[in-house]
Amino acid sequence: MPRHSSALAHSAVVVALLSLSACGGGGGGGGNPGPPNPPATTYTVGGTVAGLTGSGLTLALNGGGNLTISGNGAFTFAGALAGGASYNVTVTTQPSTPRQVCTVSGGTGAVATANVTSVSVTCAVAGRFAYVANNGLNNIESVSAYSINRTTGLLTPVAGSPFPAGHTPYSLAIHPNGKFLYVVDPVGMPVNGALTVFSINETTGVLSPIAGSPFVVSTGLAQIAIERSGKFAYAPNFGSATVSAFTLDPGTGAPTLVSAGPFSCVGSALSVTIDPNGQFVFVGTSGGGPNNSGAICVFAIDSSTGALSLISSPYPITDISVRSMAFDPAGNFLFAASLSGISVFRATPSGNLSLVVGSPFAAGANPERIAMDPAGKFLYVGNQSRGSGSQITALAFDSSNGTLATIAGSPFPSNDTPAFIAIDPSGDFLFASNLDSNTITVYAVNKTTGALTATGAPIPNGTDTNPWTIAILQ
Repeated sequence: MPRHSSALAHSAVVVALLSLSACGGGGGGGGNPGPPNPPATTYTVGGTVAGLTGSGLTLALNGGGNLTISGNGAFTFAGALAGGASYNVTVTTQPSTPRQVCTVSGGTGAVATANVTSVSVTCAVAGRFAYVANNGLNNIESVSAYSINRTTGLLTPVAGSPFPAGHTPYSLAIHPNGKFLYVVDPVGMPVNGALTVFSINETTGVLSPIAGSPFVVSTGLAQIAIERSGKFAYAPNFGSATVSAFTLDPGTGAPTLVSAGPFSCVGSALSVTIDPNGQFVFVGTSGGGPNNSGAICVFAIDSSTGALSLISSPYPITDISVRSMAFDPAGNFLFAASLSGISVFRATPSGNLSLVVGSPFAAGANPERIAMDPAGKFLYVGNQSRGSGSQITALAFDSSNGTLATIAGSPFPSNDTPAFIAIDPSGDFLFASNLDSNTITVYAVNKTTGALTATGAPIPNGTDTNPWTIAILQ
């Protein structure tokens, strides 16, 4: 073979090999590789928050990626999910100051082909647990604990309820931080009084006595009120013209008597309340006024020590005793219940009182306990009488002048001696403890008219429990 023929053959082989290499080698099919696959499309998850007034609300997406919410409006989680992926939005931390309950709707589903913006978080002030002081017969002295259904108001006993409490538990107050329940004893053990303190499991509502509880004091305590910061508590000394002051440890809940006390009023100190701004303590008495009428002493609170200073002469009422008191939400008017009705006082920023014309306003027979709805539109009065006299009177409140007027349909029937009434922080429900029937009645509140409708049969609280004061944890 000629030399040039051999060279041509060699060149042909090289070209063929190069062609095969360019086609991806000797594999089947061959062809140029296509562009890389595009990244999967992802979508964000979010929605809106409404009704938030507290701080500290935290949401989670699929158990992680916590998102802190600082206000109402739209929110979006930082992470993104592929189409078809599942999502689940939950509340991991409820807001505080004020304490609220936030619920999620539309929080679960599967991502389609667009960002999820339909998750709705609604926050409201609402009660979670109700606590009832039982100063019962046959040594049944305890606190009943119930969870509150936020839709129906139904009360369900908490595991372990009722919880033993002191000698004759009478008045209750919950610390503003929601961690402690204070129970006072007006009768003594049997000589001294006591202040029983429970820690509250904020998830289950279960009560546990704190270390050192009950705390023995020198005399029985008639009622208890805690000022808004939670630093101090005040309790009238039963059968005495004085009121005791306590500092409260925010970590342990332990009370310590303010050494400058007790602080003198007149007559026999019976009831107590504190203005919404936490500046003044108002103590209602039995006797001590003109012709042995009841009176109201007003004390200024020392914000550093909790000590009290009487700011004026006691304000008399027309009856023998001030059974209970309450403020309107704005702190402009003080309501005082007595046998003759409801006396209304206009309160100044300096703590002084002036009687509203028309006081006392009629409020049914034997008015005992009063409660105002959170919106400040209606005042409710428990008429502590037996049989057909067991009623709840509802009064419309005119915030421009402080007057009260009976609403249509009032009084509303109760269930044998309503000893105490309390309104859920949402304003949706009113709870009444029925002393002689040992039951709790739940009423739905019409926020427009103020009318009450029992949601069902009274709820049994236990034989011979004698349910009295109710405190609600929101």
